[in-house]
Order: sequence, then structure tokens, then C-alpha cells
Amino acid sequence: MIASGCFVLCYPDKSDDDGGVKTKKPRYSRITQQELHAQKPVLTKVWVTLVFLITSLILIPVGVVCLIYGLQAHEIVTRYDNCKMSGETDALTSNSDIQQFLWQNAGDSKALSCQIVVSIDKDMKGPLYLYYEIHGLYQNHRRYVRSHVDLQLAGQGGWQGYVNDQTQSQSCVPILNNAYGNQINPCGLVAWSLFNDTYHVKYHQRNSKQNVSSLAYVDLPATGIAFQSDITYRFANYTPQNFQPDLASWGGGGNITGTLKEDQRFQNWMRLSHMPKFRKLWAVWQDVDLVAGDTLYITVVNQYNTFSFNGQKHFVISTTNWLGGNNYTLGVTYLVAGGTSLLFALAYLMVTLIKPRKFADTSRLKRGATYKIPFAVK
Repeated sequence: MIASGCFVLCYPDKSDDDGGVKTKKPRYSRITQQELHAQKPVLTKVWVTLVFLITSLILIPVGVVCLIYGLQAHEIVTRYDNCKMSGETDALTSNSDIQQFLWQNAGDSKALSCQIVVSIDKDMKGPLYLYYEIHGLYQNHRRYVRSHVDLQLAGQGGWQGYVNDQTQSQSCVPILNNAYGNQINPCGLVAWSLFNDTYHVKYHQRNSKQNVSSLAYVDLPATGIAFQSDITYRFANYTPQNFQPDLASWGGGGNITGTLKEDQRFQNWMRLSHMPKFRKLWAVWQDVDLVAGDTLYITVVNQYNTFSFNGQKHFVISTTNWLGGNNYTLGVTYLVAGGTSLLFALAYLMVTLIKPRKFADTSRLKRGATYKIPFAVK
């Protein structure tokens, strides 16, 4: 079909002006006759040297700027999964013991709470971005990535039949129905493993003589932390159904607060990471400037189970600038690319100076010599 269509377009029936005789002669155009202008640059040593040199002159300054501003953003990372919880009577030394303790006290935030102290070592101007960071959780696992239904999350028509279909329902298995046989909405491992640690922050200024116990907790609303496209399009405004009914027996994650469109921490969790070490935005602390010497007392409900896979949990406080948070990767990448281009430019320049060669020098050819043709057309 394609060949016949091309034949009709390229070789239409035409009648010449004199006799009206039809012909298969193609209509003349510069495309069909391959008469378009073409340019094939001749890459001499001088041109190649200039190209590498100009590339390096562009990339190296950009890399320096990105590296400077990438390191200007300050962050403090504190590990807390190994902190002693209030309900611990004996020291829990193994991950299996801690996991058993979590199951026994599931839902008891007081027994699972612990306090971490964060000392501010450098001035940090607000707004401050608070993240949780997890090590060892492979959200990029093929089975884990598939375990959700986008139509269900968006509340679009037809998702019920999609989930009920025996083939398509495999996207949600093993989290399709709860322990009582009721269908879970939203289903799947991704939603079911929702991060459920909570943080309550007290801010103690360095010159303040106020007792820590009398300090009020900082208000950290879970708004303004998700992508606007997710809020508008990806998640529907409905209340979850049969979601996380029994944390003790199922050992899943946390519950969704309000509707899917309202819970922005849930929306951030549903954006999967491509690496086993990742962080997700938990809150934005507005209208605050921390100075060196200040102290944060953070009460953590340490209930998210990373102990079954020897994972780690961290609490991160970070500032940002126009380039983002603390990150040297972009700057180093530009510097490596620019430095490599500069080395190539110097290498070509040295070859040109040490062993110059006239372009298309026929003296290099041996007269009367026979040259083997790499291939022959039969």
C-alpha cells in the first residue's frame, strides 16, 4: 500500500501539452530530482581545534557558576531511624527486633516517638525546605512501578472495569483487596507503602532562655509542596475507600489525609524515584531565618518500616537558590565536559604544530602503488 501510494505521488499520470499522451515521467521538483543544496564541512585540524576550544570556553564558565551556586545552598542531614523510641524498655539491637516492636505498637504514636536534636551550624535564610530521605528502597523496581492504576488515581470513567479486568488487575496485585475482600481505592503497592513518619518541630533560638518543654511546635502545613500538574490533573478529588484499614496485620504505610487531590504528601510519594536513595519534600517552613547556634528539637514518630530491608531514614533541612538545592552534580558535569573539550583542543593543536600536514597533500600518495578497495560492488 505504501509503495503504490508513493508511486502515484512520485510518478503521476501526465499528459504532455502536444498530444495529450499519458506518461509516467515524474513531475519535476528539486526534491524528487535530488538537486537540493548540501553542505559537507571539511574538518581540518584547525577547525576541529577551534570547535573544541569554543566548546570548552562555553562549558567551563557555566560549570564554575553552577558549582558555586550549587554549593551555596546549605543543608543539614540527620539520620533518625536508629534513635531510641519512647516505648523501648530494652535496647533493640537487631532490625528484626525493631520491626517486631513496630508491629506490636502499630498506631501508638507515643510509643514509637523519639526526639532528634539538630544544631544549626550556619545561617540559613528562609524559606526552608524539609525533606525525608530514604536509603535502600528501590522504587524503580519493575513490579513496584507497575503497581498502580493512573485512571483510578485520576478518577476517570472506566477505571472500575479496568481494575476488575482479570488481566489488568495484575497492576494492583497484591494490594487489590483488603483483608475483608473489599476492593482498595487507590490500589497497588505504591499507594499502600505511603510514607507515614511524622515530624513535630520546636525552634529554640540561641539567645533565648526559654525552656524547651514550653516551646510551641512550628506550624508546617502540607501545602505548596506538590507539582501543580499533579494537583490539577493526576489526582481526583475523592476520598479513599478501604485504604489501610489495619496497619498492624498488613504492615503497610500511612493513611491518606482528606482526598487524593488534597493530600500533597501522598502526591509526592506517588512520584517514583529512579534511585534507591531518594528524598521527597515533606513541608516548606515559611518566614523563618535560622542563625548559627540555633537548635531544632524534632519529635519523630518513627513508624515507617525500613528495617526489613536494612534501610535508613534521614531528616533534611535545606535552603535553595535559583539553581535549586545543594547539588554539585550539574557543575561538575559541565566542568568535566569543558575540560575534556579543552584537552582535545590542546591535543589537536600540538599535533598541528609538531607534525604539520598540508591539506590534501598529494605527496603522501605513493605513485604506482595499488590500494585495496575495502568493498566492491558486484
